[in-house]
Amino acid sequence: MLGSALYLLAPARGLSELVGYQARSLARAPSAEQLDLQLKRVASGAQAPIVPLFGTLLAPGLAVAPTRLPKVAVLARLESAASAAELSAAGYPPRAQVGRVAALALSPNELSSVAKVPGVLRLQPQLQHRLHLDVNTARNHAVEARVNSGVTGAGVLIGVIDTGIDWRHGDFRHADGSTRIRAVWDQVDDSFANSGGAVGSLPPVDDGAGAPLGTVYTAAQINAALAGAGTVNSRDLVGHGTHAAGCAASNGLAPGGYIGVAPAAEILMVRAGGEAAEDFNLVGDVLAGLQWLGEQADQSGQPLVVSMSFGHHFGAHDGTDAEEVAIDDFTSRSGRAVAVSAGNERAAAIHTSGSALGSRALQLAVTSESNDFLAVDCWLAGDDVVDLGFFDPDGLGFSDADVTPGECVQVENRTNRVSTCVDTVNPLNGSREVLFLAEPRDHGGTITTGTWQIVLRDEGGVSDGRYHCWSVNYQPFTADVDSTATVAMPATARGALAVGAASLRASWPSAGNPNTQIDSPVIDDIAFFSSSGPTRDGRFKPDLVTGGNWVLSAWSEGDGSGSAMAGIPRDERRVSADGTHVASRGTSFSAPQVAGAVALMLEANSQLAAGEIGDRLRTSASSDAFTGTVPNPLWGYGKLDVAAAVAKAALACVADCDGDGEVTVNELVTGVLIALGDAGIAACPRADRDDDGLVTIDELTAGVLAALHGCRA
Repeated sequence: MLGSALYLLAPARGLSELVGYQARSLARAPSAEQLDLQLKRVASGAQAPIVPLFGTLLAPGLAVAPTRLPKVAVLARLESAASAAELSAAGYPPRAQVGRVAALALSPNELSSVAKVPGVLRLQPQLQHRLHLDVNTARNHAVEARVNSGVTGAGVLIGVIDTGIDWRHGDFRHADGSTRIRAVWDQVDDSFANSGGAVGSLPPVDDGAGAPLGTVYTAAQINAALAGAGTVNSRDLVGHGTHAAGCAASNGLAPGGYIGVAPAAEILMVRAGGEAAEDFNLVGDVLAGLQWLGEQADQSGQPLVVSMSFGHHFGAHDGTDAEEVAIDDFTSRSGRAVAVSAGNERAAAIHTSGSALGSRALQLAVTSESNDFLAVDCWLAGDDVVDLGFFDPDGLGFSDADVTPGECVQVENRTNRVSTCVDTVNPLNGSREVLFLAEPRDHGGTITTGTWQIVLRDEGGVSDGRYHCWSVNYQPFTADVDSTATVAMPATARGALAVGAASLRASWPSAGNPNTQIDSPVIDDIAFFSSSGPTRDGRFKPDLVTGGNWVLSAWSEGDGSGSAMAGIPRDERRVSADGTHVASRGTSFSAPQVAGAVALMLEANSQLAAGEIGDRLRTSASSDAFTGTVPNPLWGYGKLDVAAAVAKAALACVADCDGDGEVTVNELVTGVLIALGDAGIAACPRADRDDDGLVTIDELTAGVLAALHGCRA
């Protein structure tokens, strides 16, 4: 039964049965409630679990910066953006910051001190994302939008955080051969440091140990390299980022003529991944990339939409995680939006839910291909009381664990180290997290293969015992599988445009066959892999769906396999007849199409707020016999209709509070009340045209003119 004392580990008590394992002891955990379970464990001197999830290893499994004193990669959820000054004053300046979220690199003995800094609400470890791998522009009406409205994305920045971009590819060059890429920040390429500053430019942040984090390449430096007079060492060795950028913004000048949704948009690329699809940077570096993209847009005064095609399933899936909040804050300004892939896990059996009243046994299959670690992250109501059991395939483990909140029970045998952790009530969402972790006892080893079993038994809490559990390392549940609530974080953020995948293409011309087909998707239906909502707190996600089951887009010269994105051997069928494009699938390639659509909308109306962008995309989305009645958890609000969304975007203007294309007397009065201080900006964000937090005489006048003469972009 859950008690009140706070320990990290108390294995000698609270286990009614311990079979084949020995208990391990650790120091008492710090009492700071601002530390999540993992960081409490680290602060006490424990080994951190989940080896691959936290990147660089520290005996084993702790994400560290490469310094003599290992440092933990941490995200700080702050009371306000201004709270970062408190961190700096206390001697812990953030490496990067997006709104109320800061990225830090801390030694284990600094965690408790930072947790006590005023304005720090919560500290959590940084996670490592997974890429969402596996005639769309015609079927989503992008061509119609460009013809009818004359928009091409000109003057708009599309930022892509991914595995890099093939900057030589013809789809990302102007007709004169010069680059369409504004800049690339390659967080993996150390050319700037290694060359003493002779190659590339200084990146905006360090790596947590004082060294530059990668290299920035400007458009001028890329053009010099294209002309043979300079050096750009950035590569996309996976091909994922190049493909995604092409979906959003290809201009079709490479052979084949495949045009993305916004062919005249400028491109910013943050390469946050390494030499393989699974080698992706930690969340803090991704947030640093998001911050840099925003700064680039601010410097040029251009609207910006960001595409992110990755995610994970470690967290509450309810919008309260630090990364989700960072996206909310990033999109709080007009002229900004973030499109995020919903994930490809609907058929992957990685989620289960139910009620633990009485007892519930959960089973997962661990194979020789997935035996590096097992992690199951469960969330329950904060007032639920549960006993826990955890057994390996040999039936060894423990049952009836009486785990005190904030405590981890940990046992081990010759092969496995098994932990069960129960958090105190999370102050950000009122819920309770329970983690089940199995890792090799010896560094570099493996856990036992076969069927693992988790037991949840509710002991009569106030709530109904409802739980949601996600398999973090994608080992499948073998019973009670729930394909809903599989939209990955951070697509669950309130400020994110979460995008699912439909099947809009079944075949394409390859070198050997003008009508190549690998499988037989039902055209216009949802893709079998496209993750389903809702979020754990009941919101509809994805927001909408567009093509993602076989999409042809730019093929990176560095992706030598031609199929690395799907993790399968080279398959010539996937390479287009022109040899410069490749077919792939996944919500990874749906999200950048929505980013391209947003770029067209922002060209039509650069002052649209993120909420207005989302509203117009959702209300303009189409439905049919496949979608059924919308909104629903699988399709969100329906299928992307770019032309309809752009038409709606062009209607809104200053003082048009409800975005219906007309400015009424009541809306003008609201603007006056804001100007006088009798109402907040939230009453009508569009009254504040320049987004400076004030409504001026000029803005009131513009509203009156719009009321008299009609609403124009």
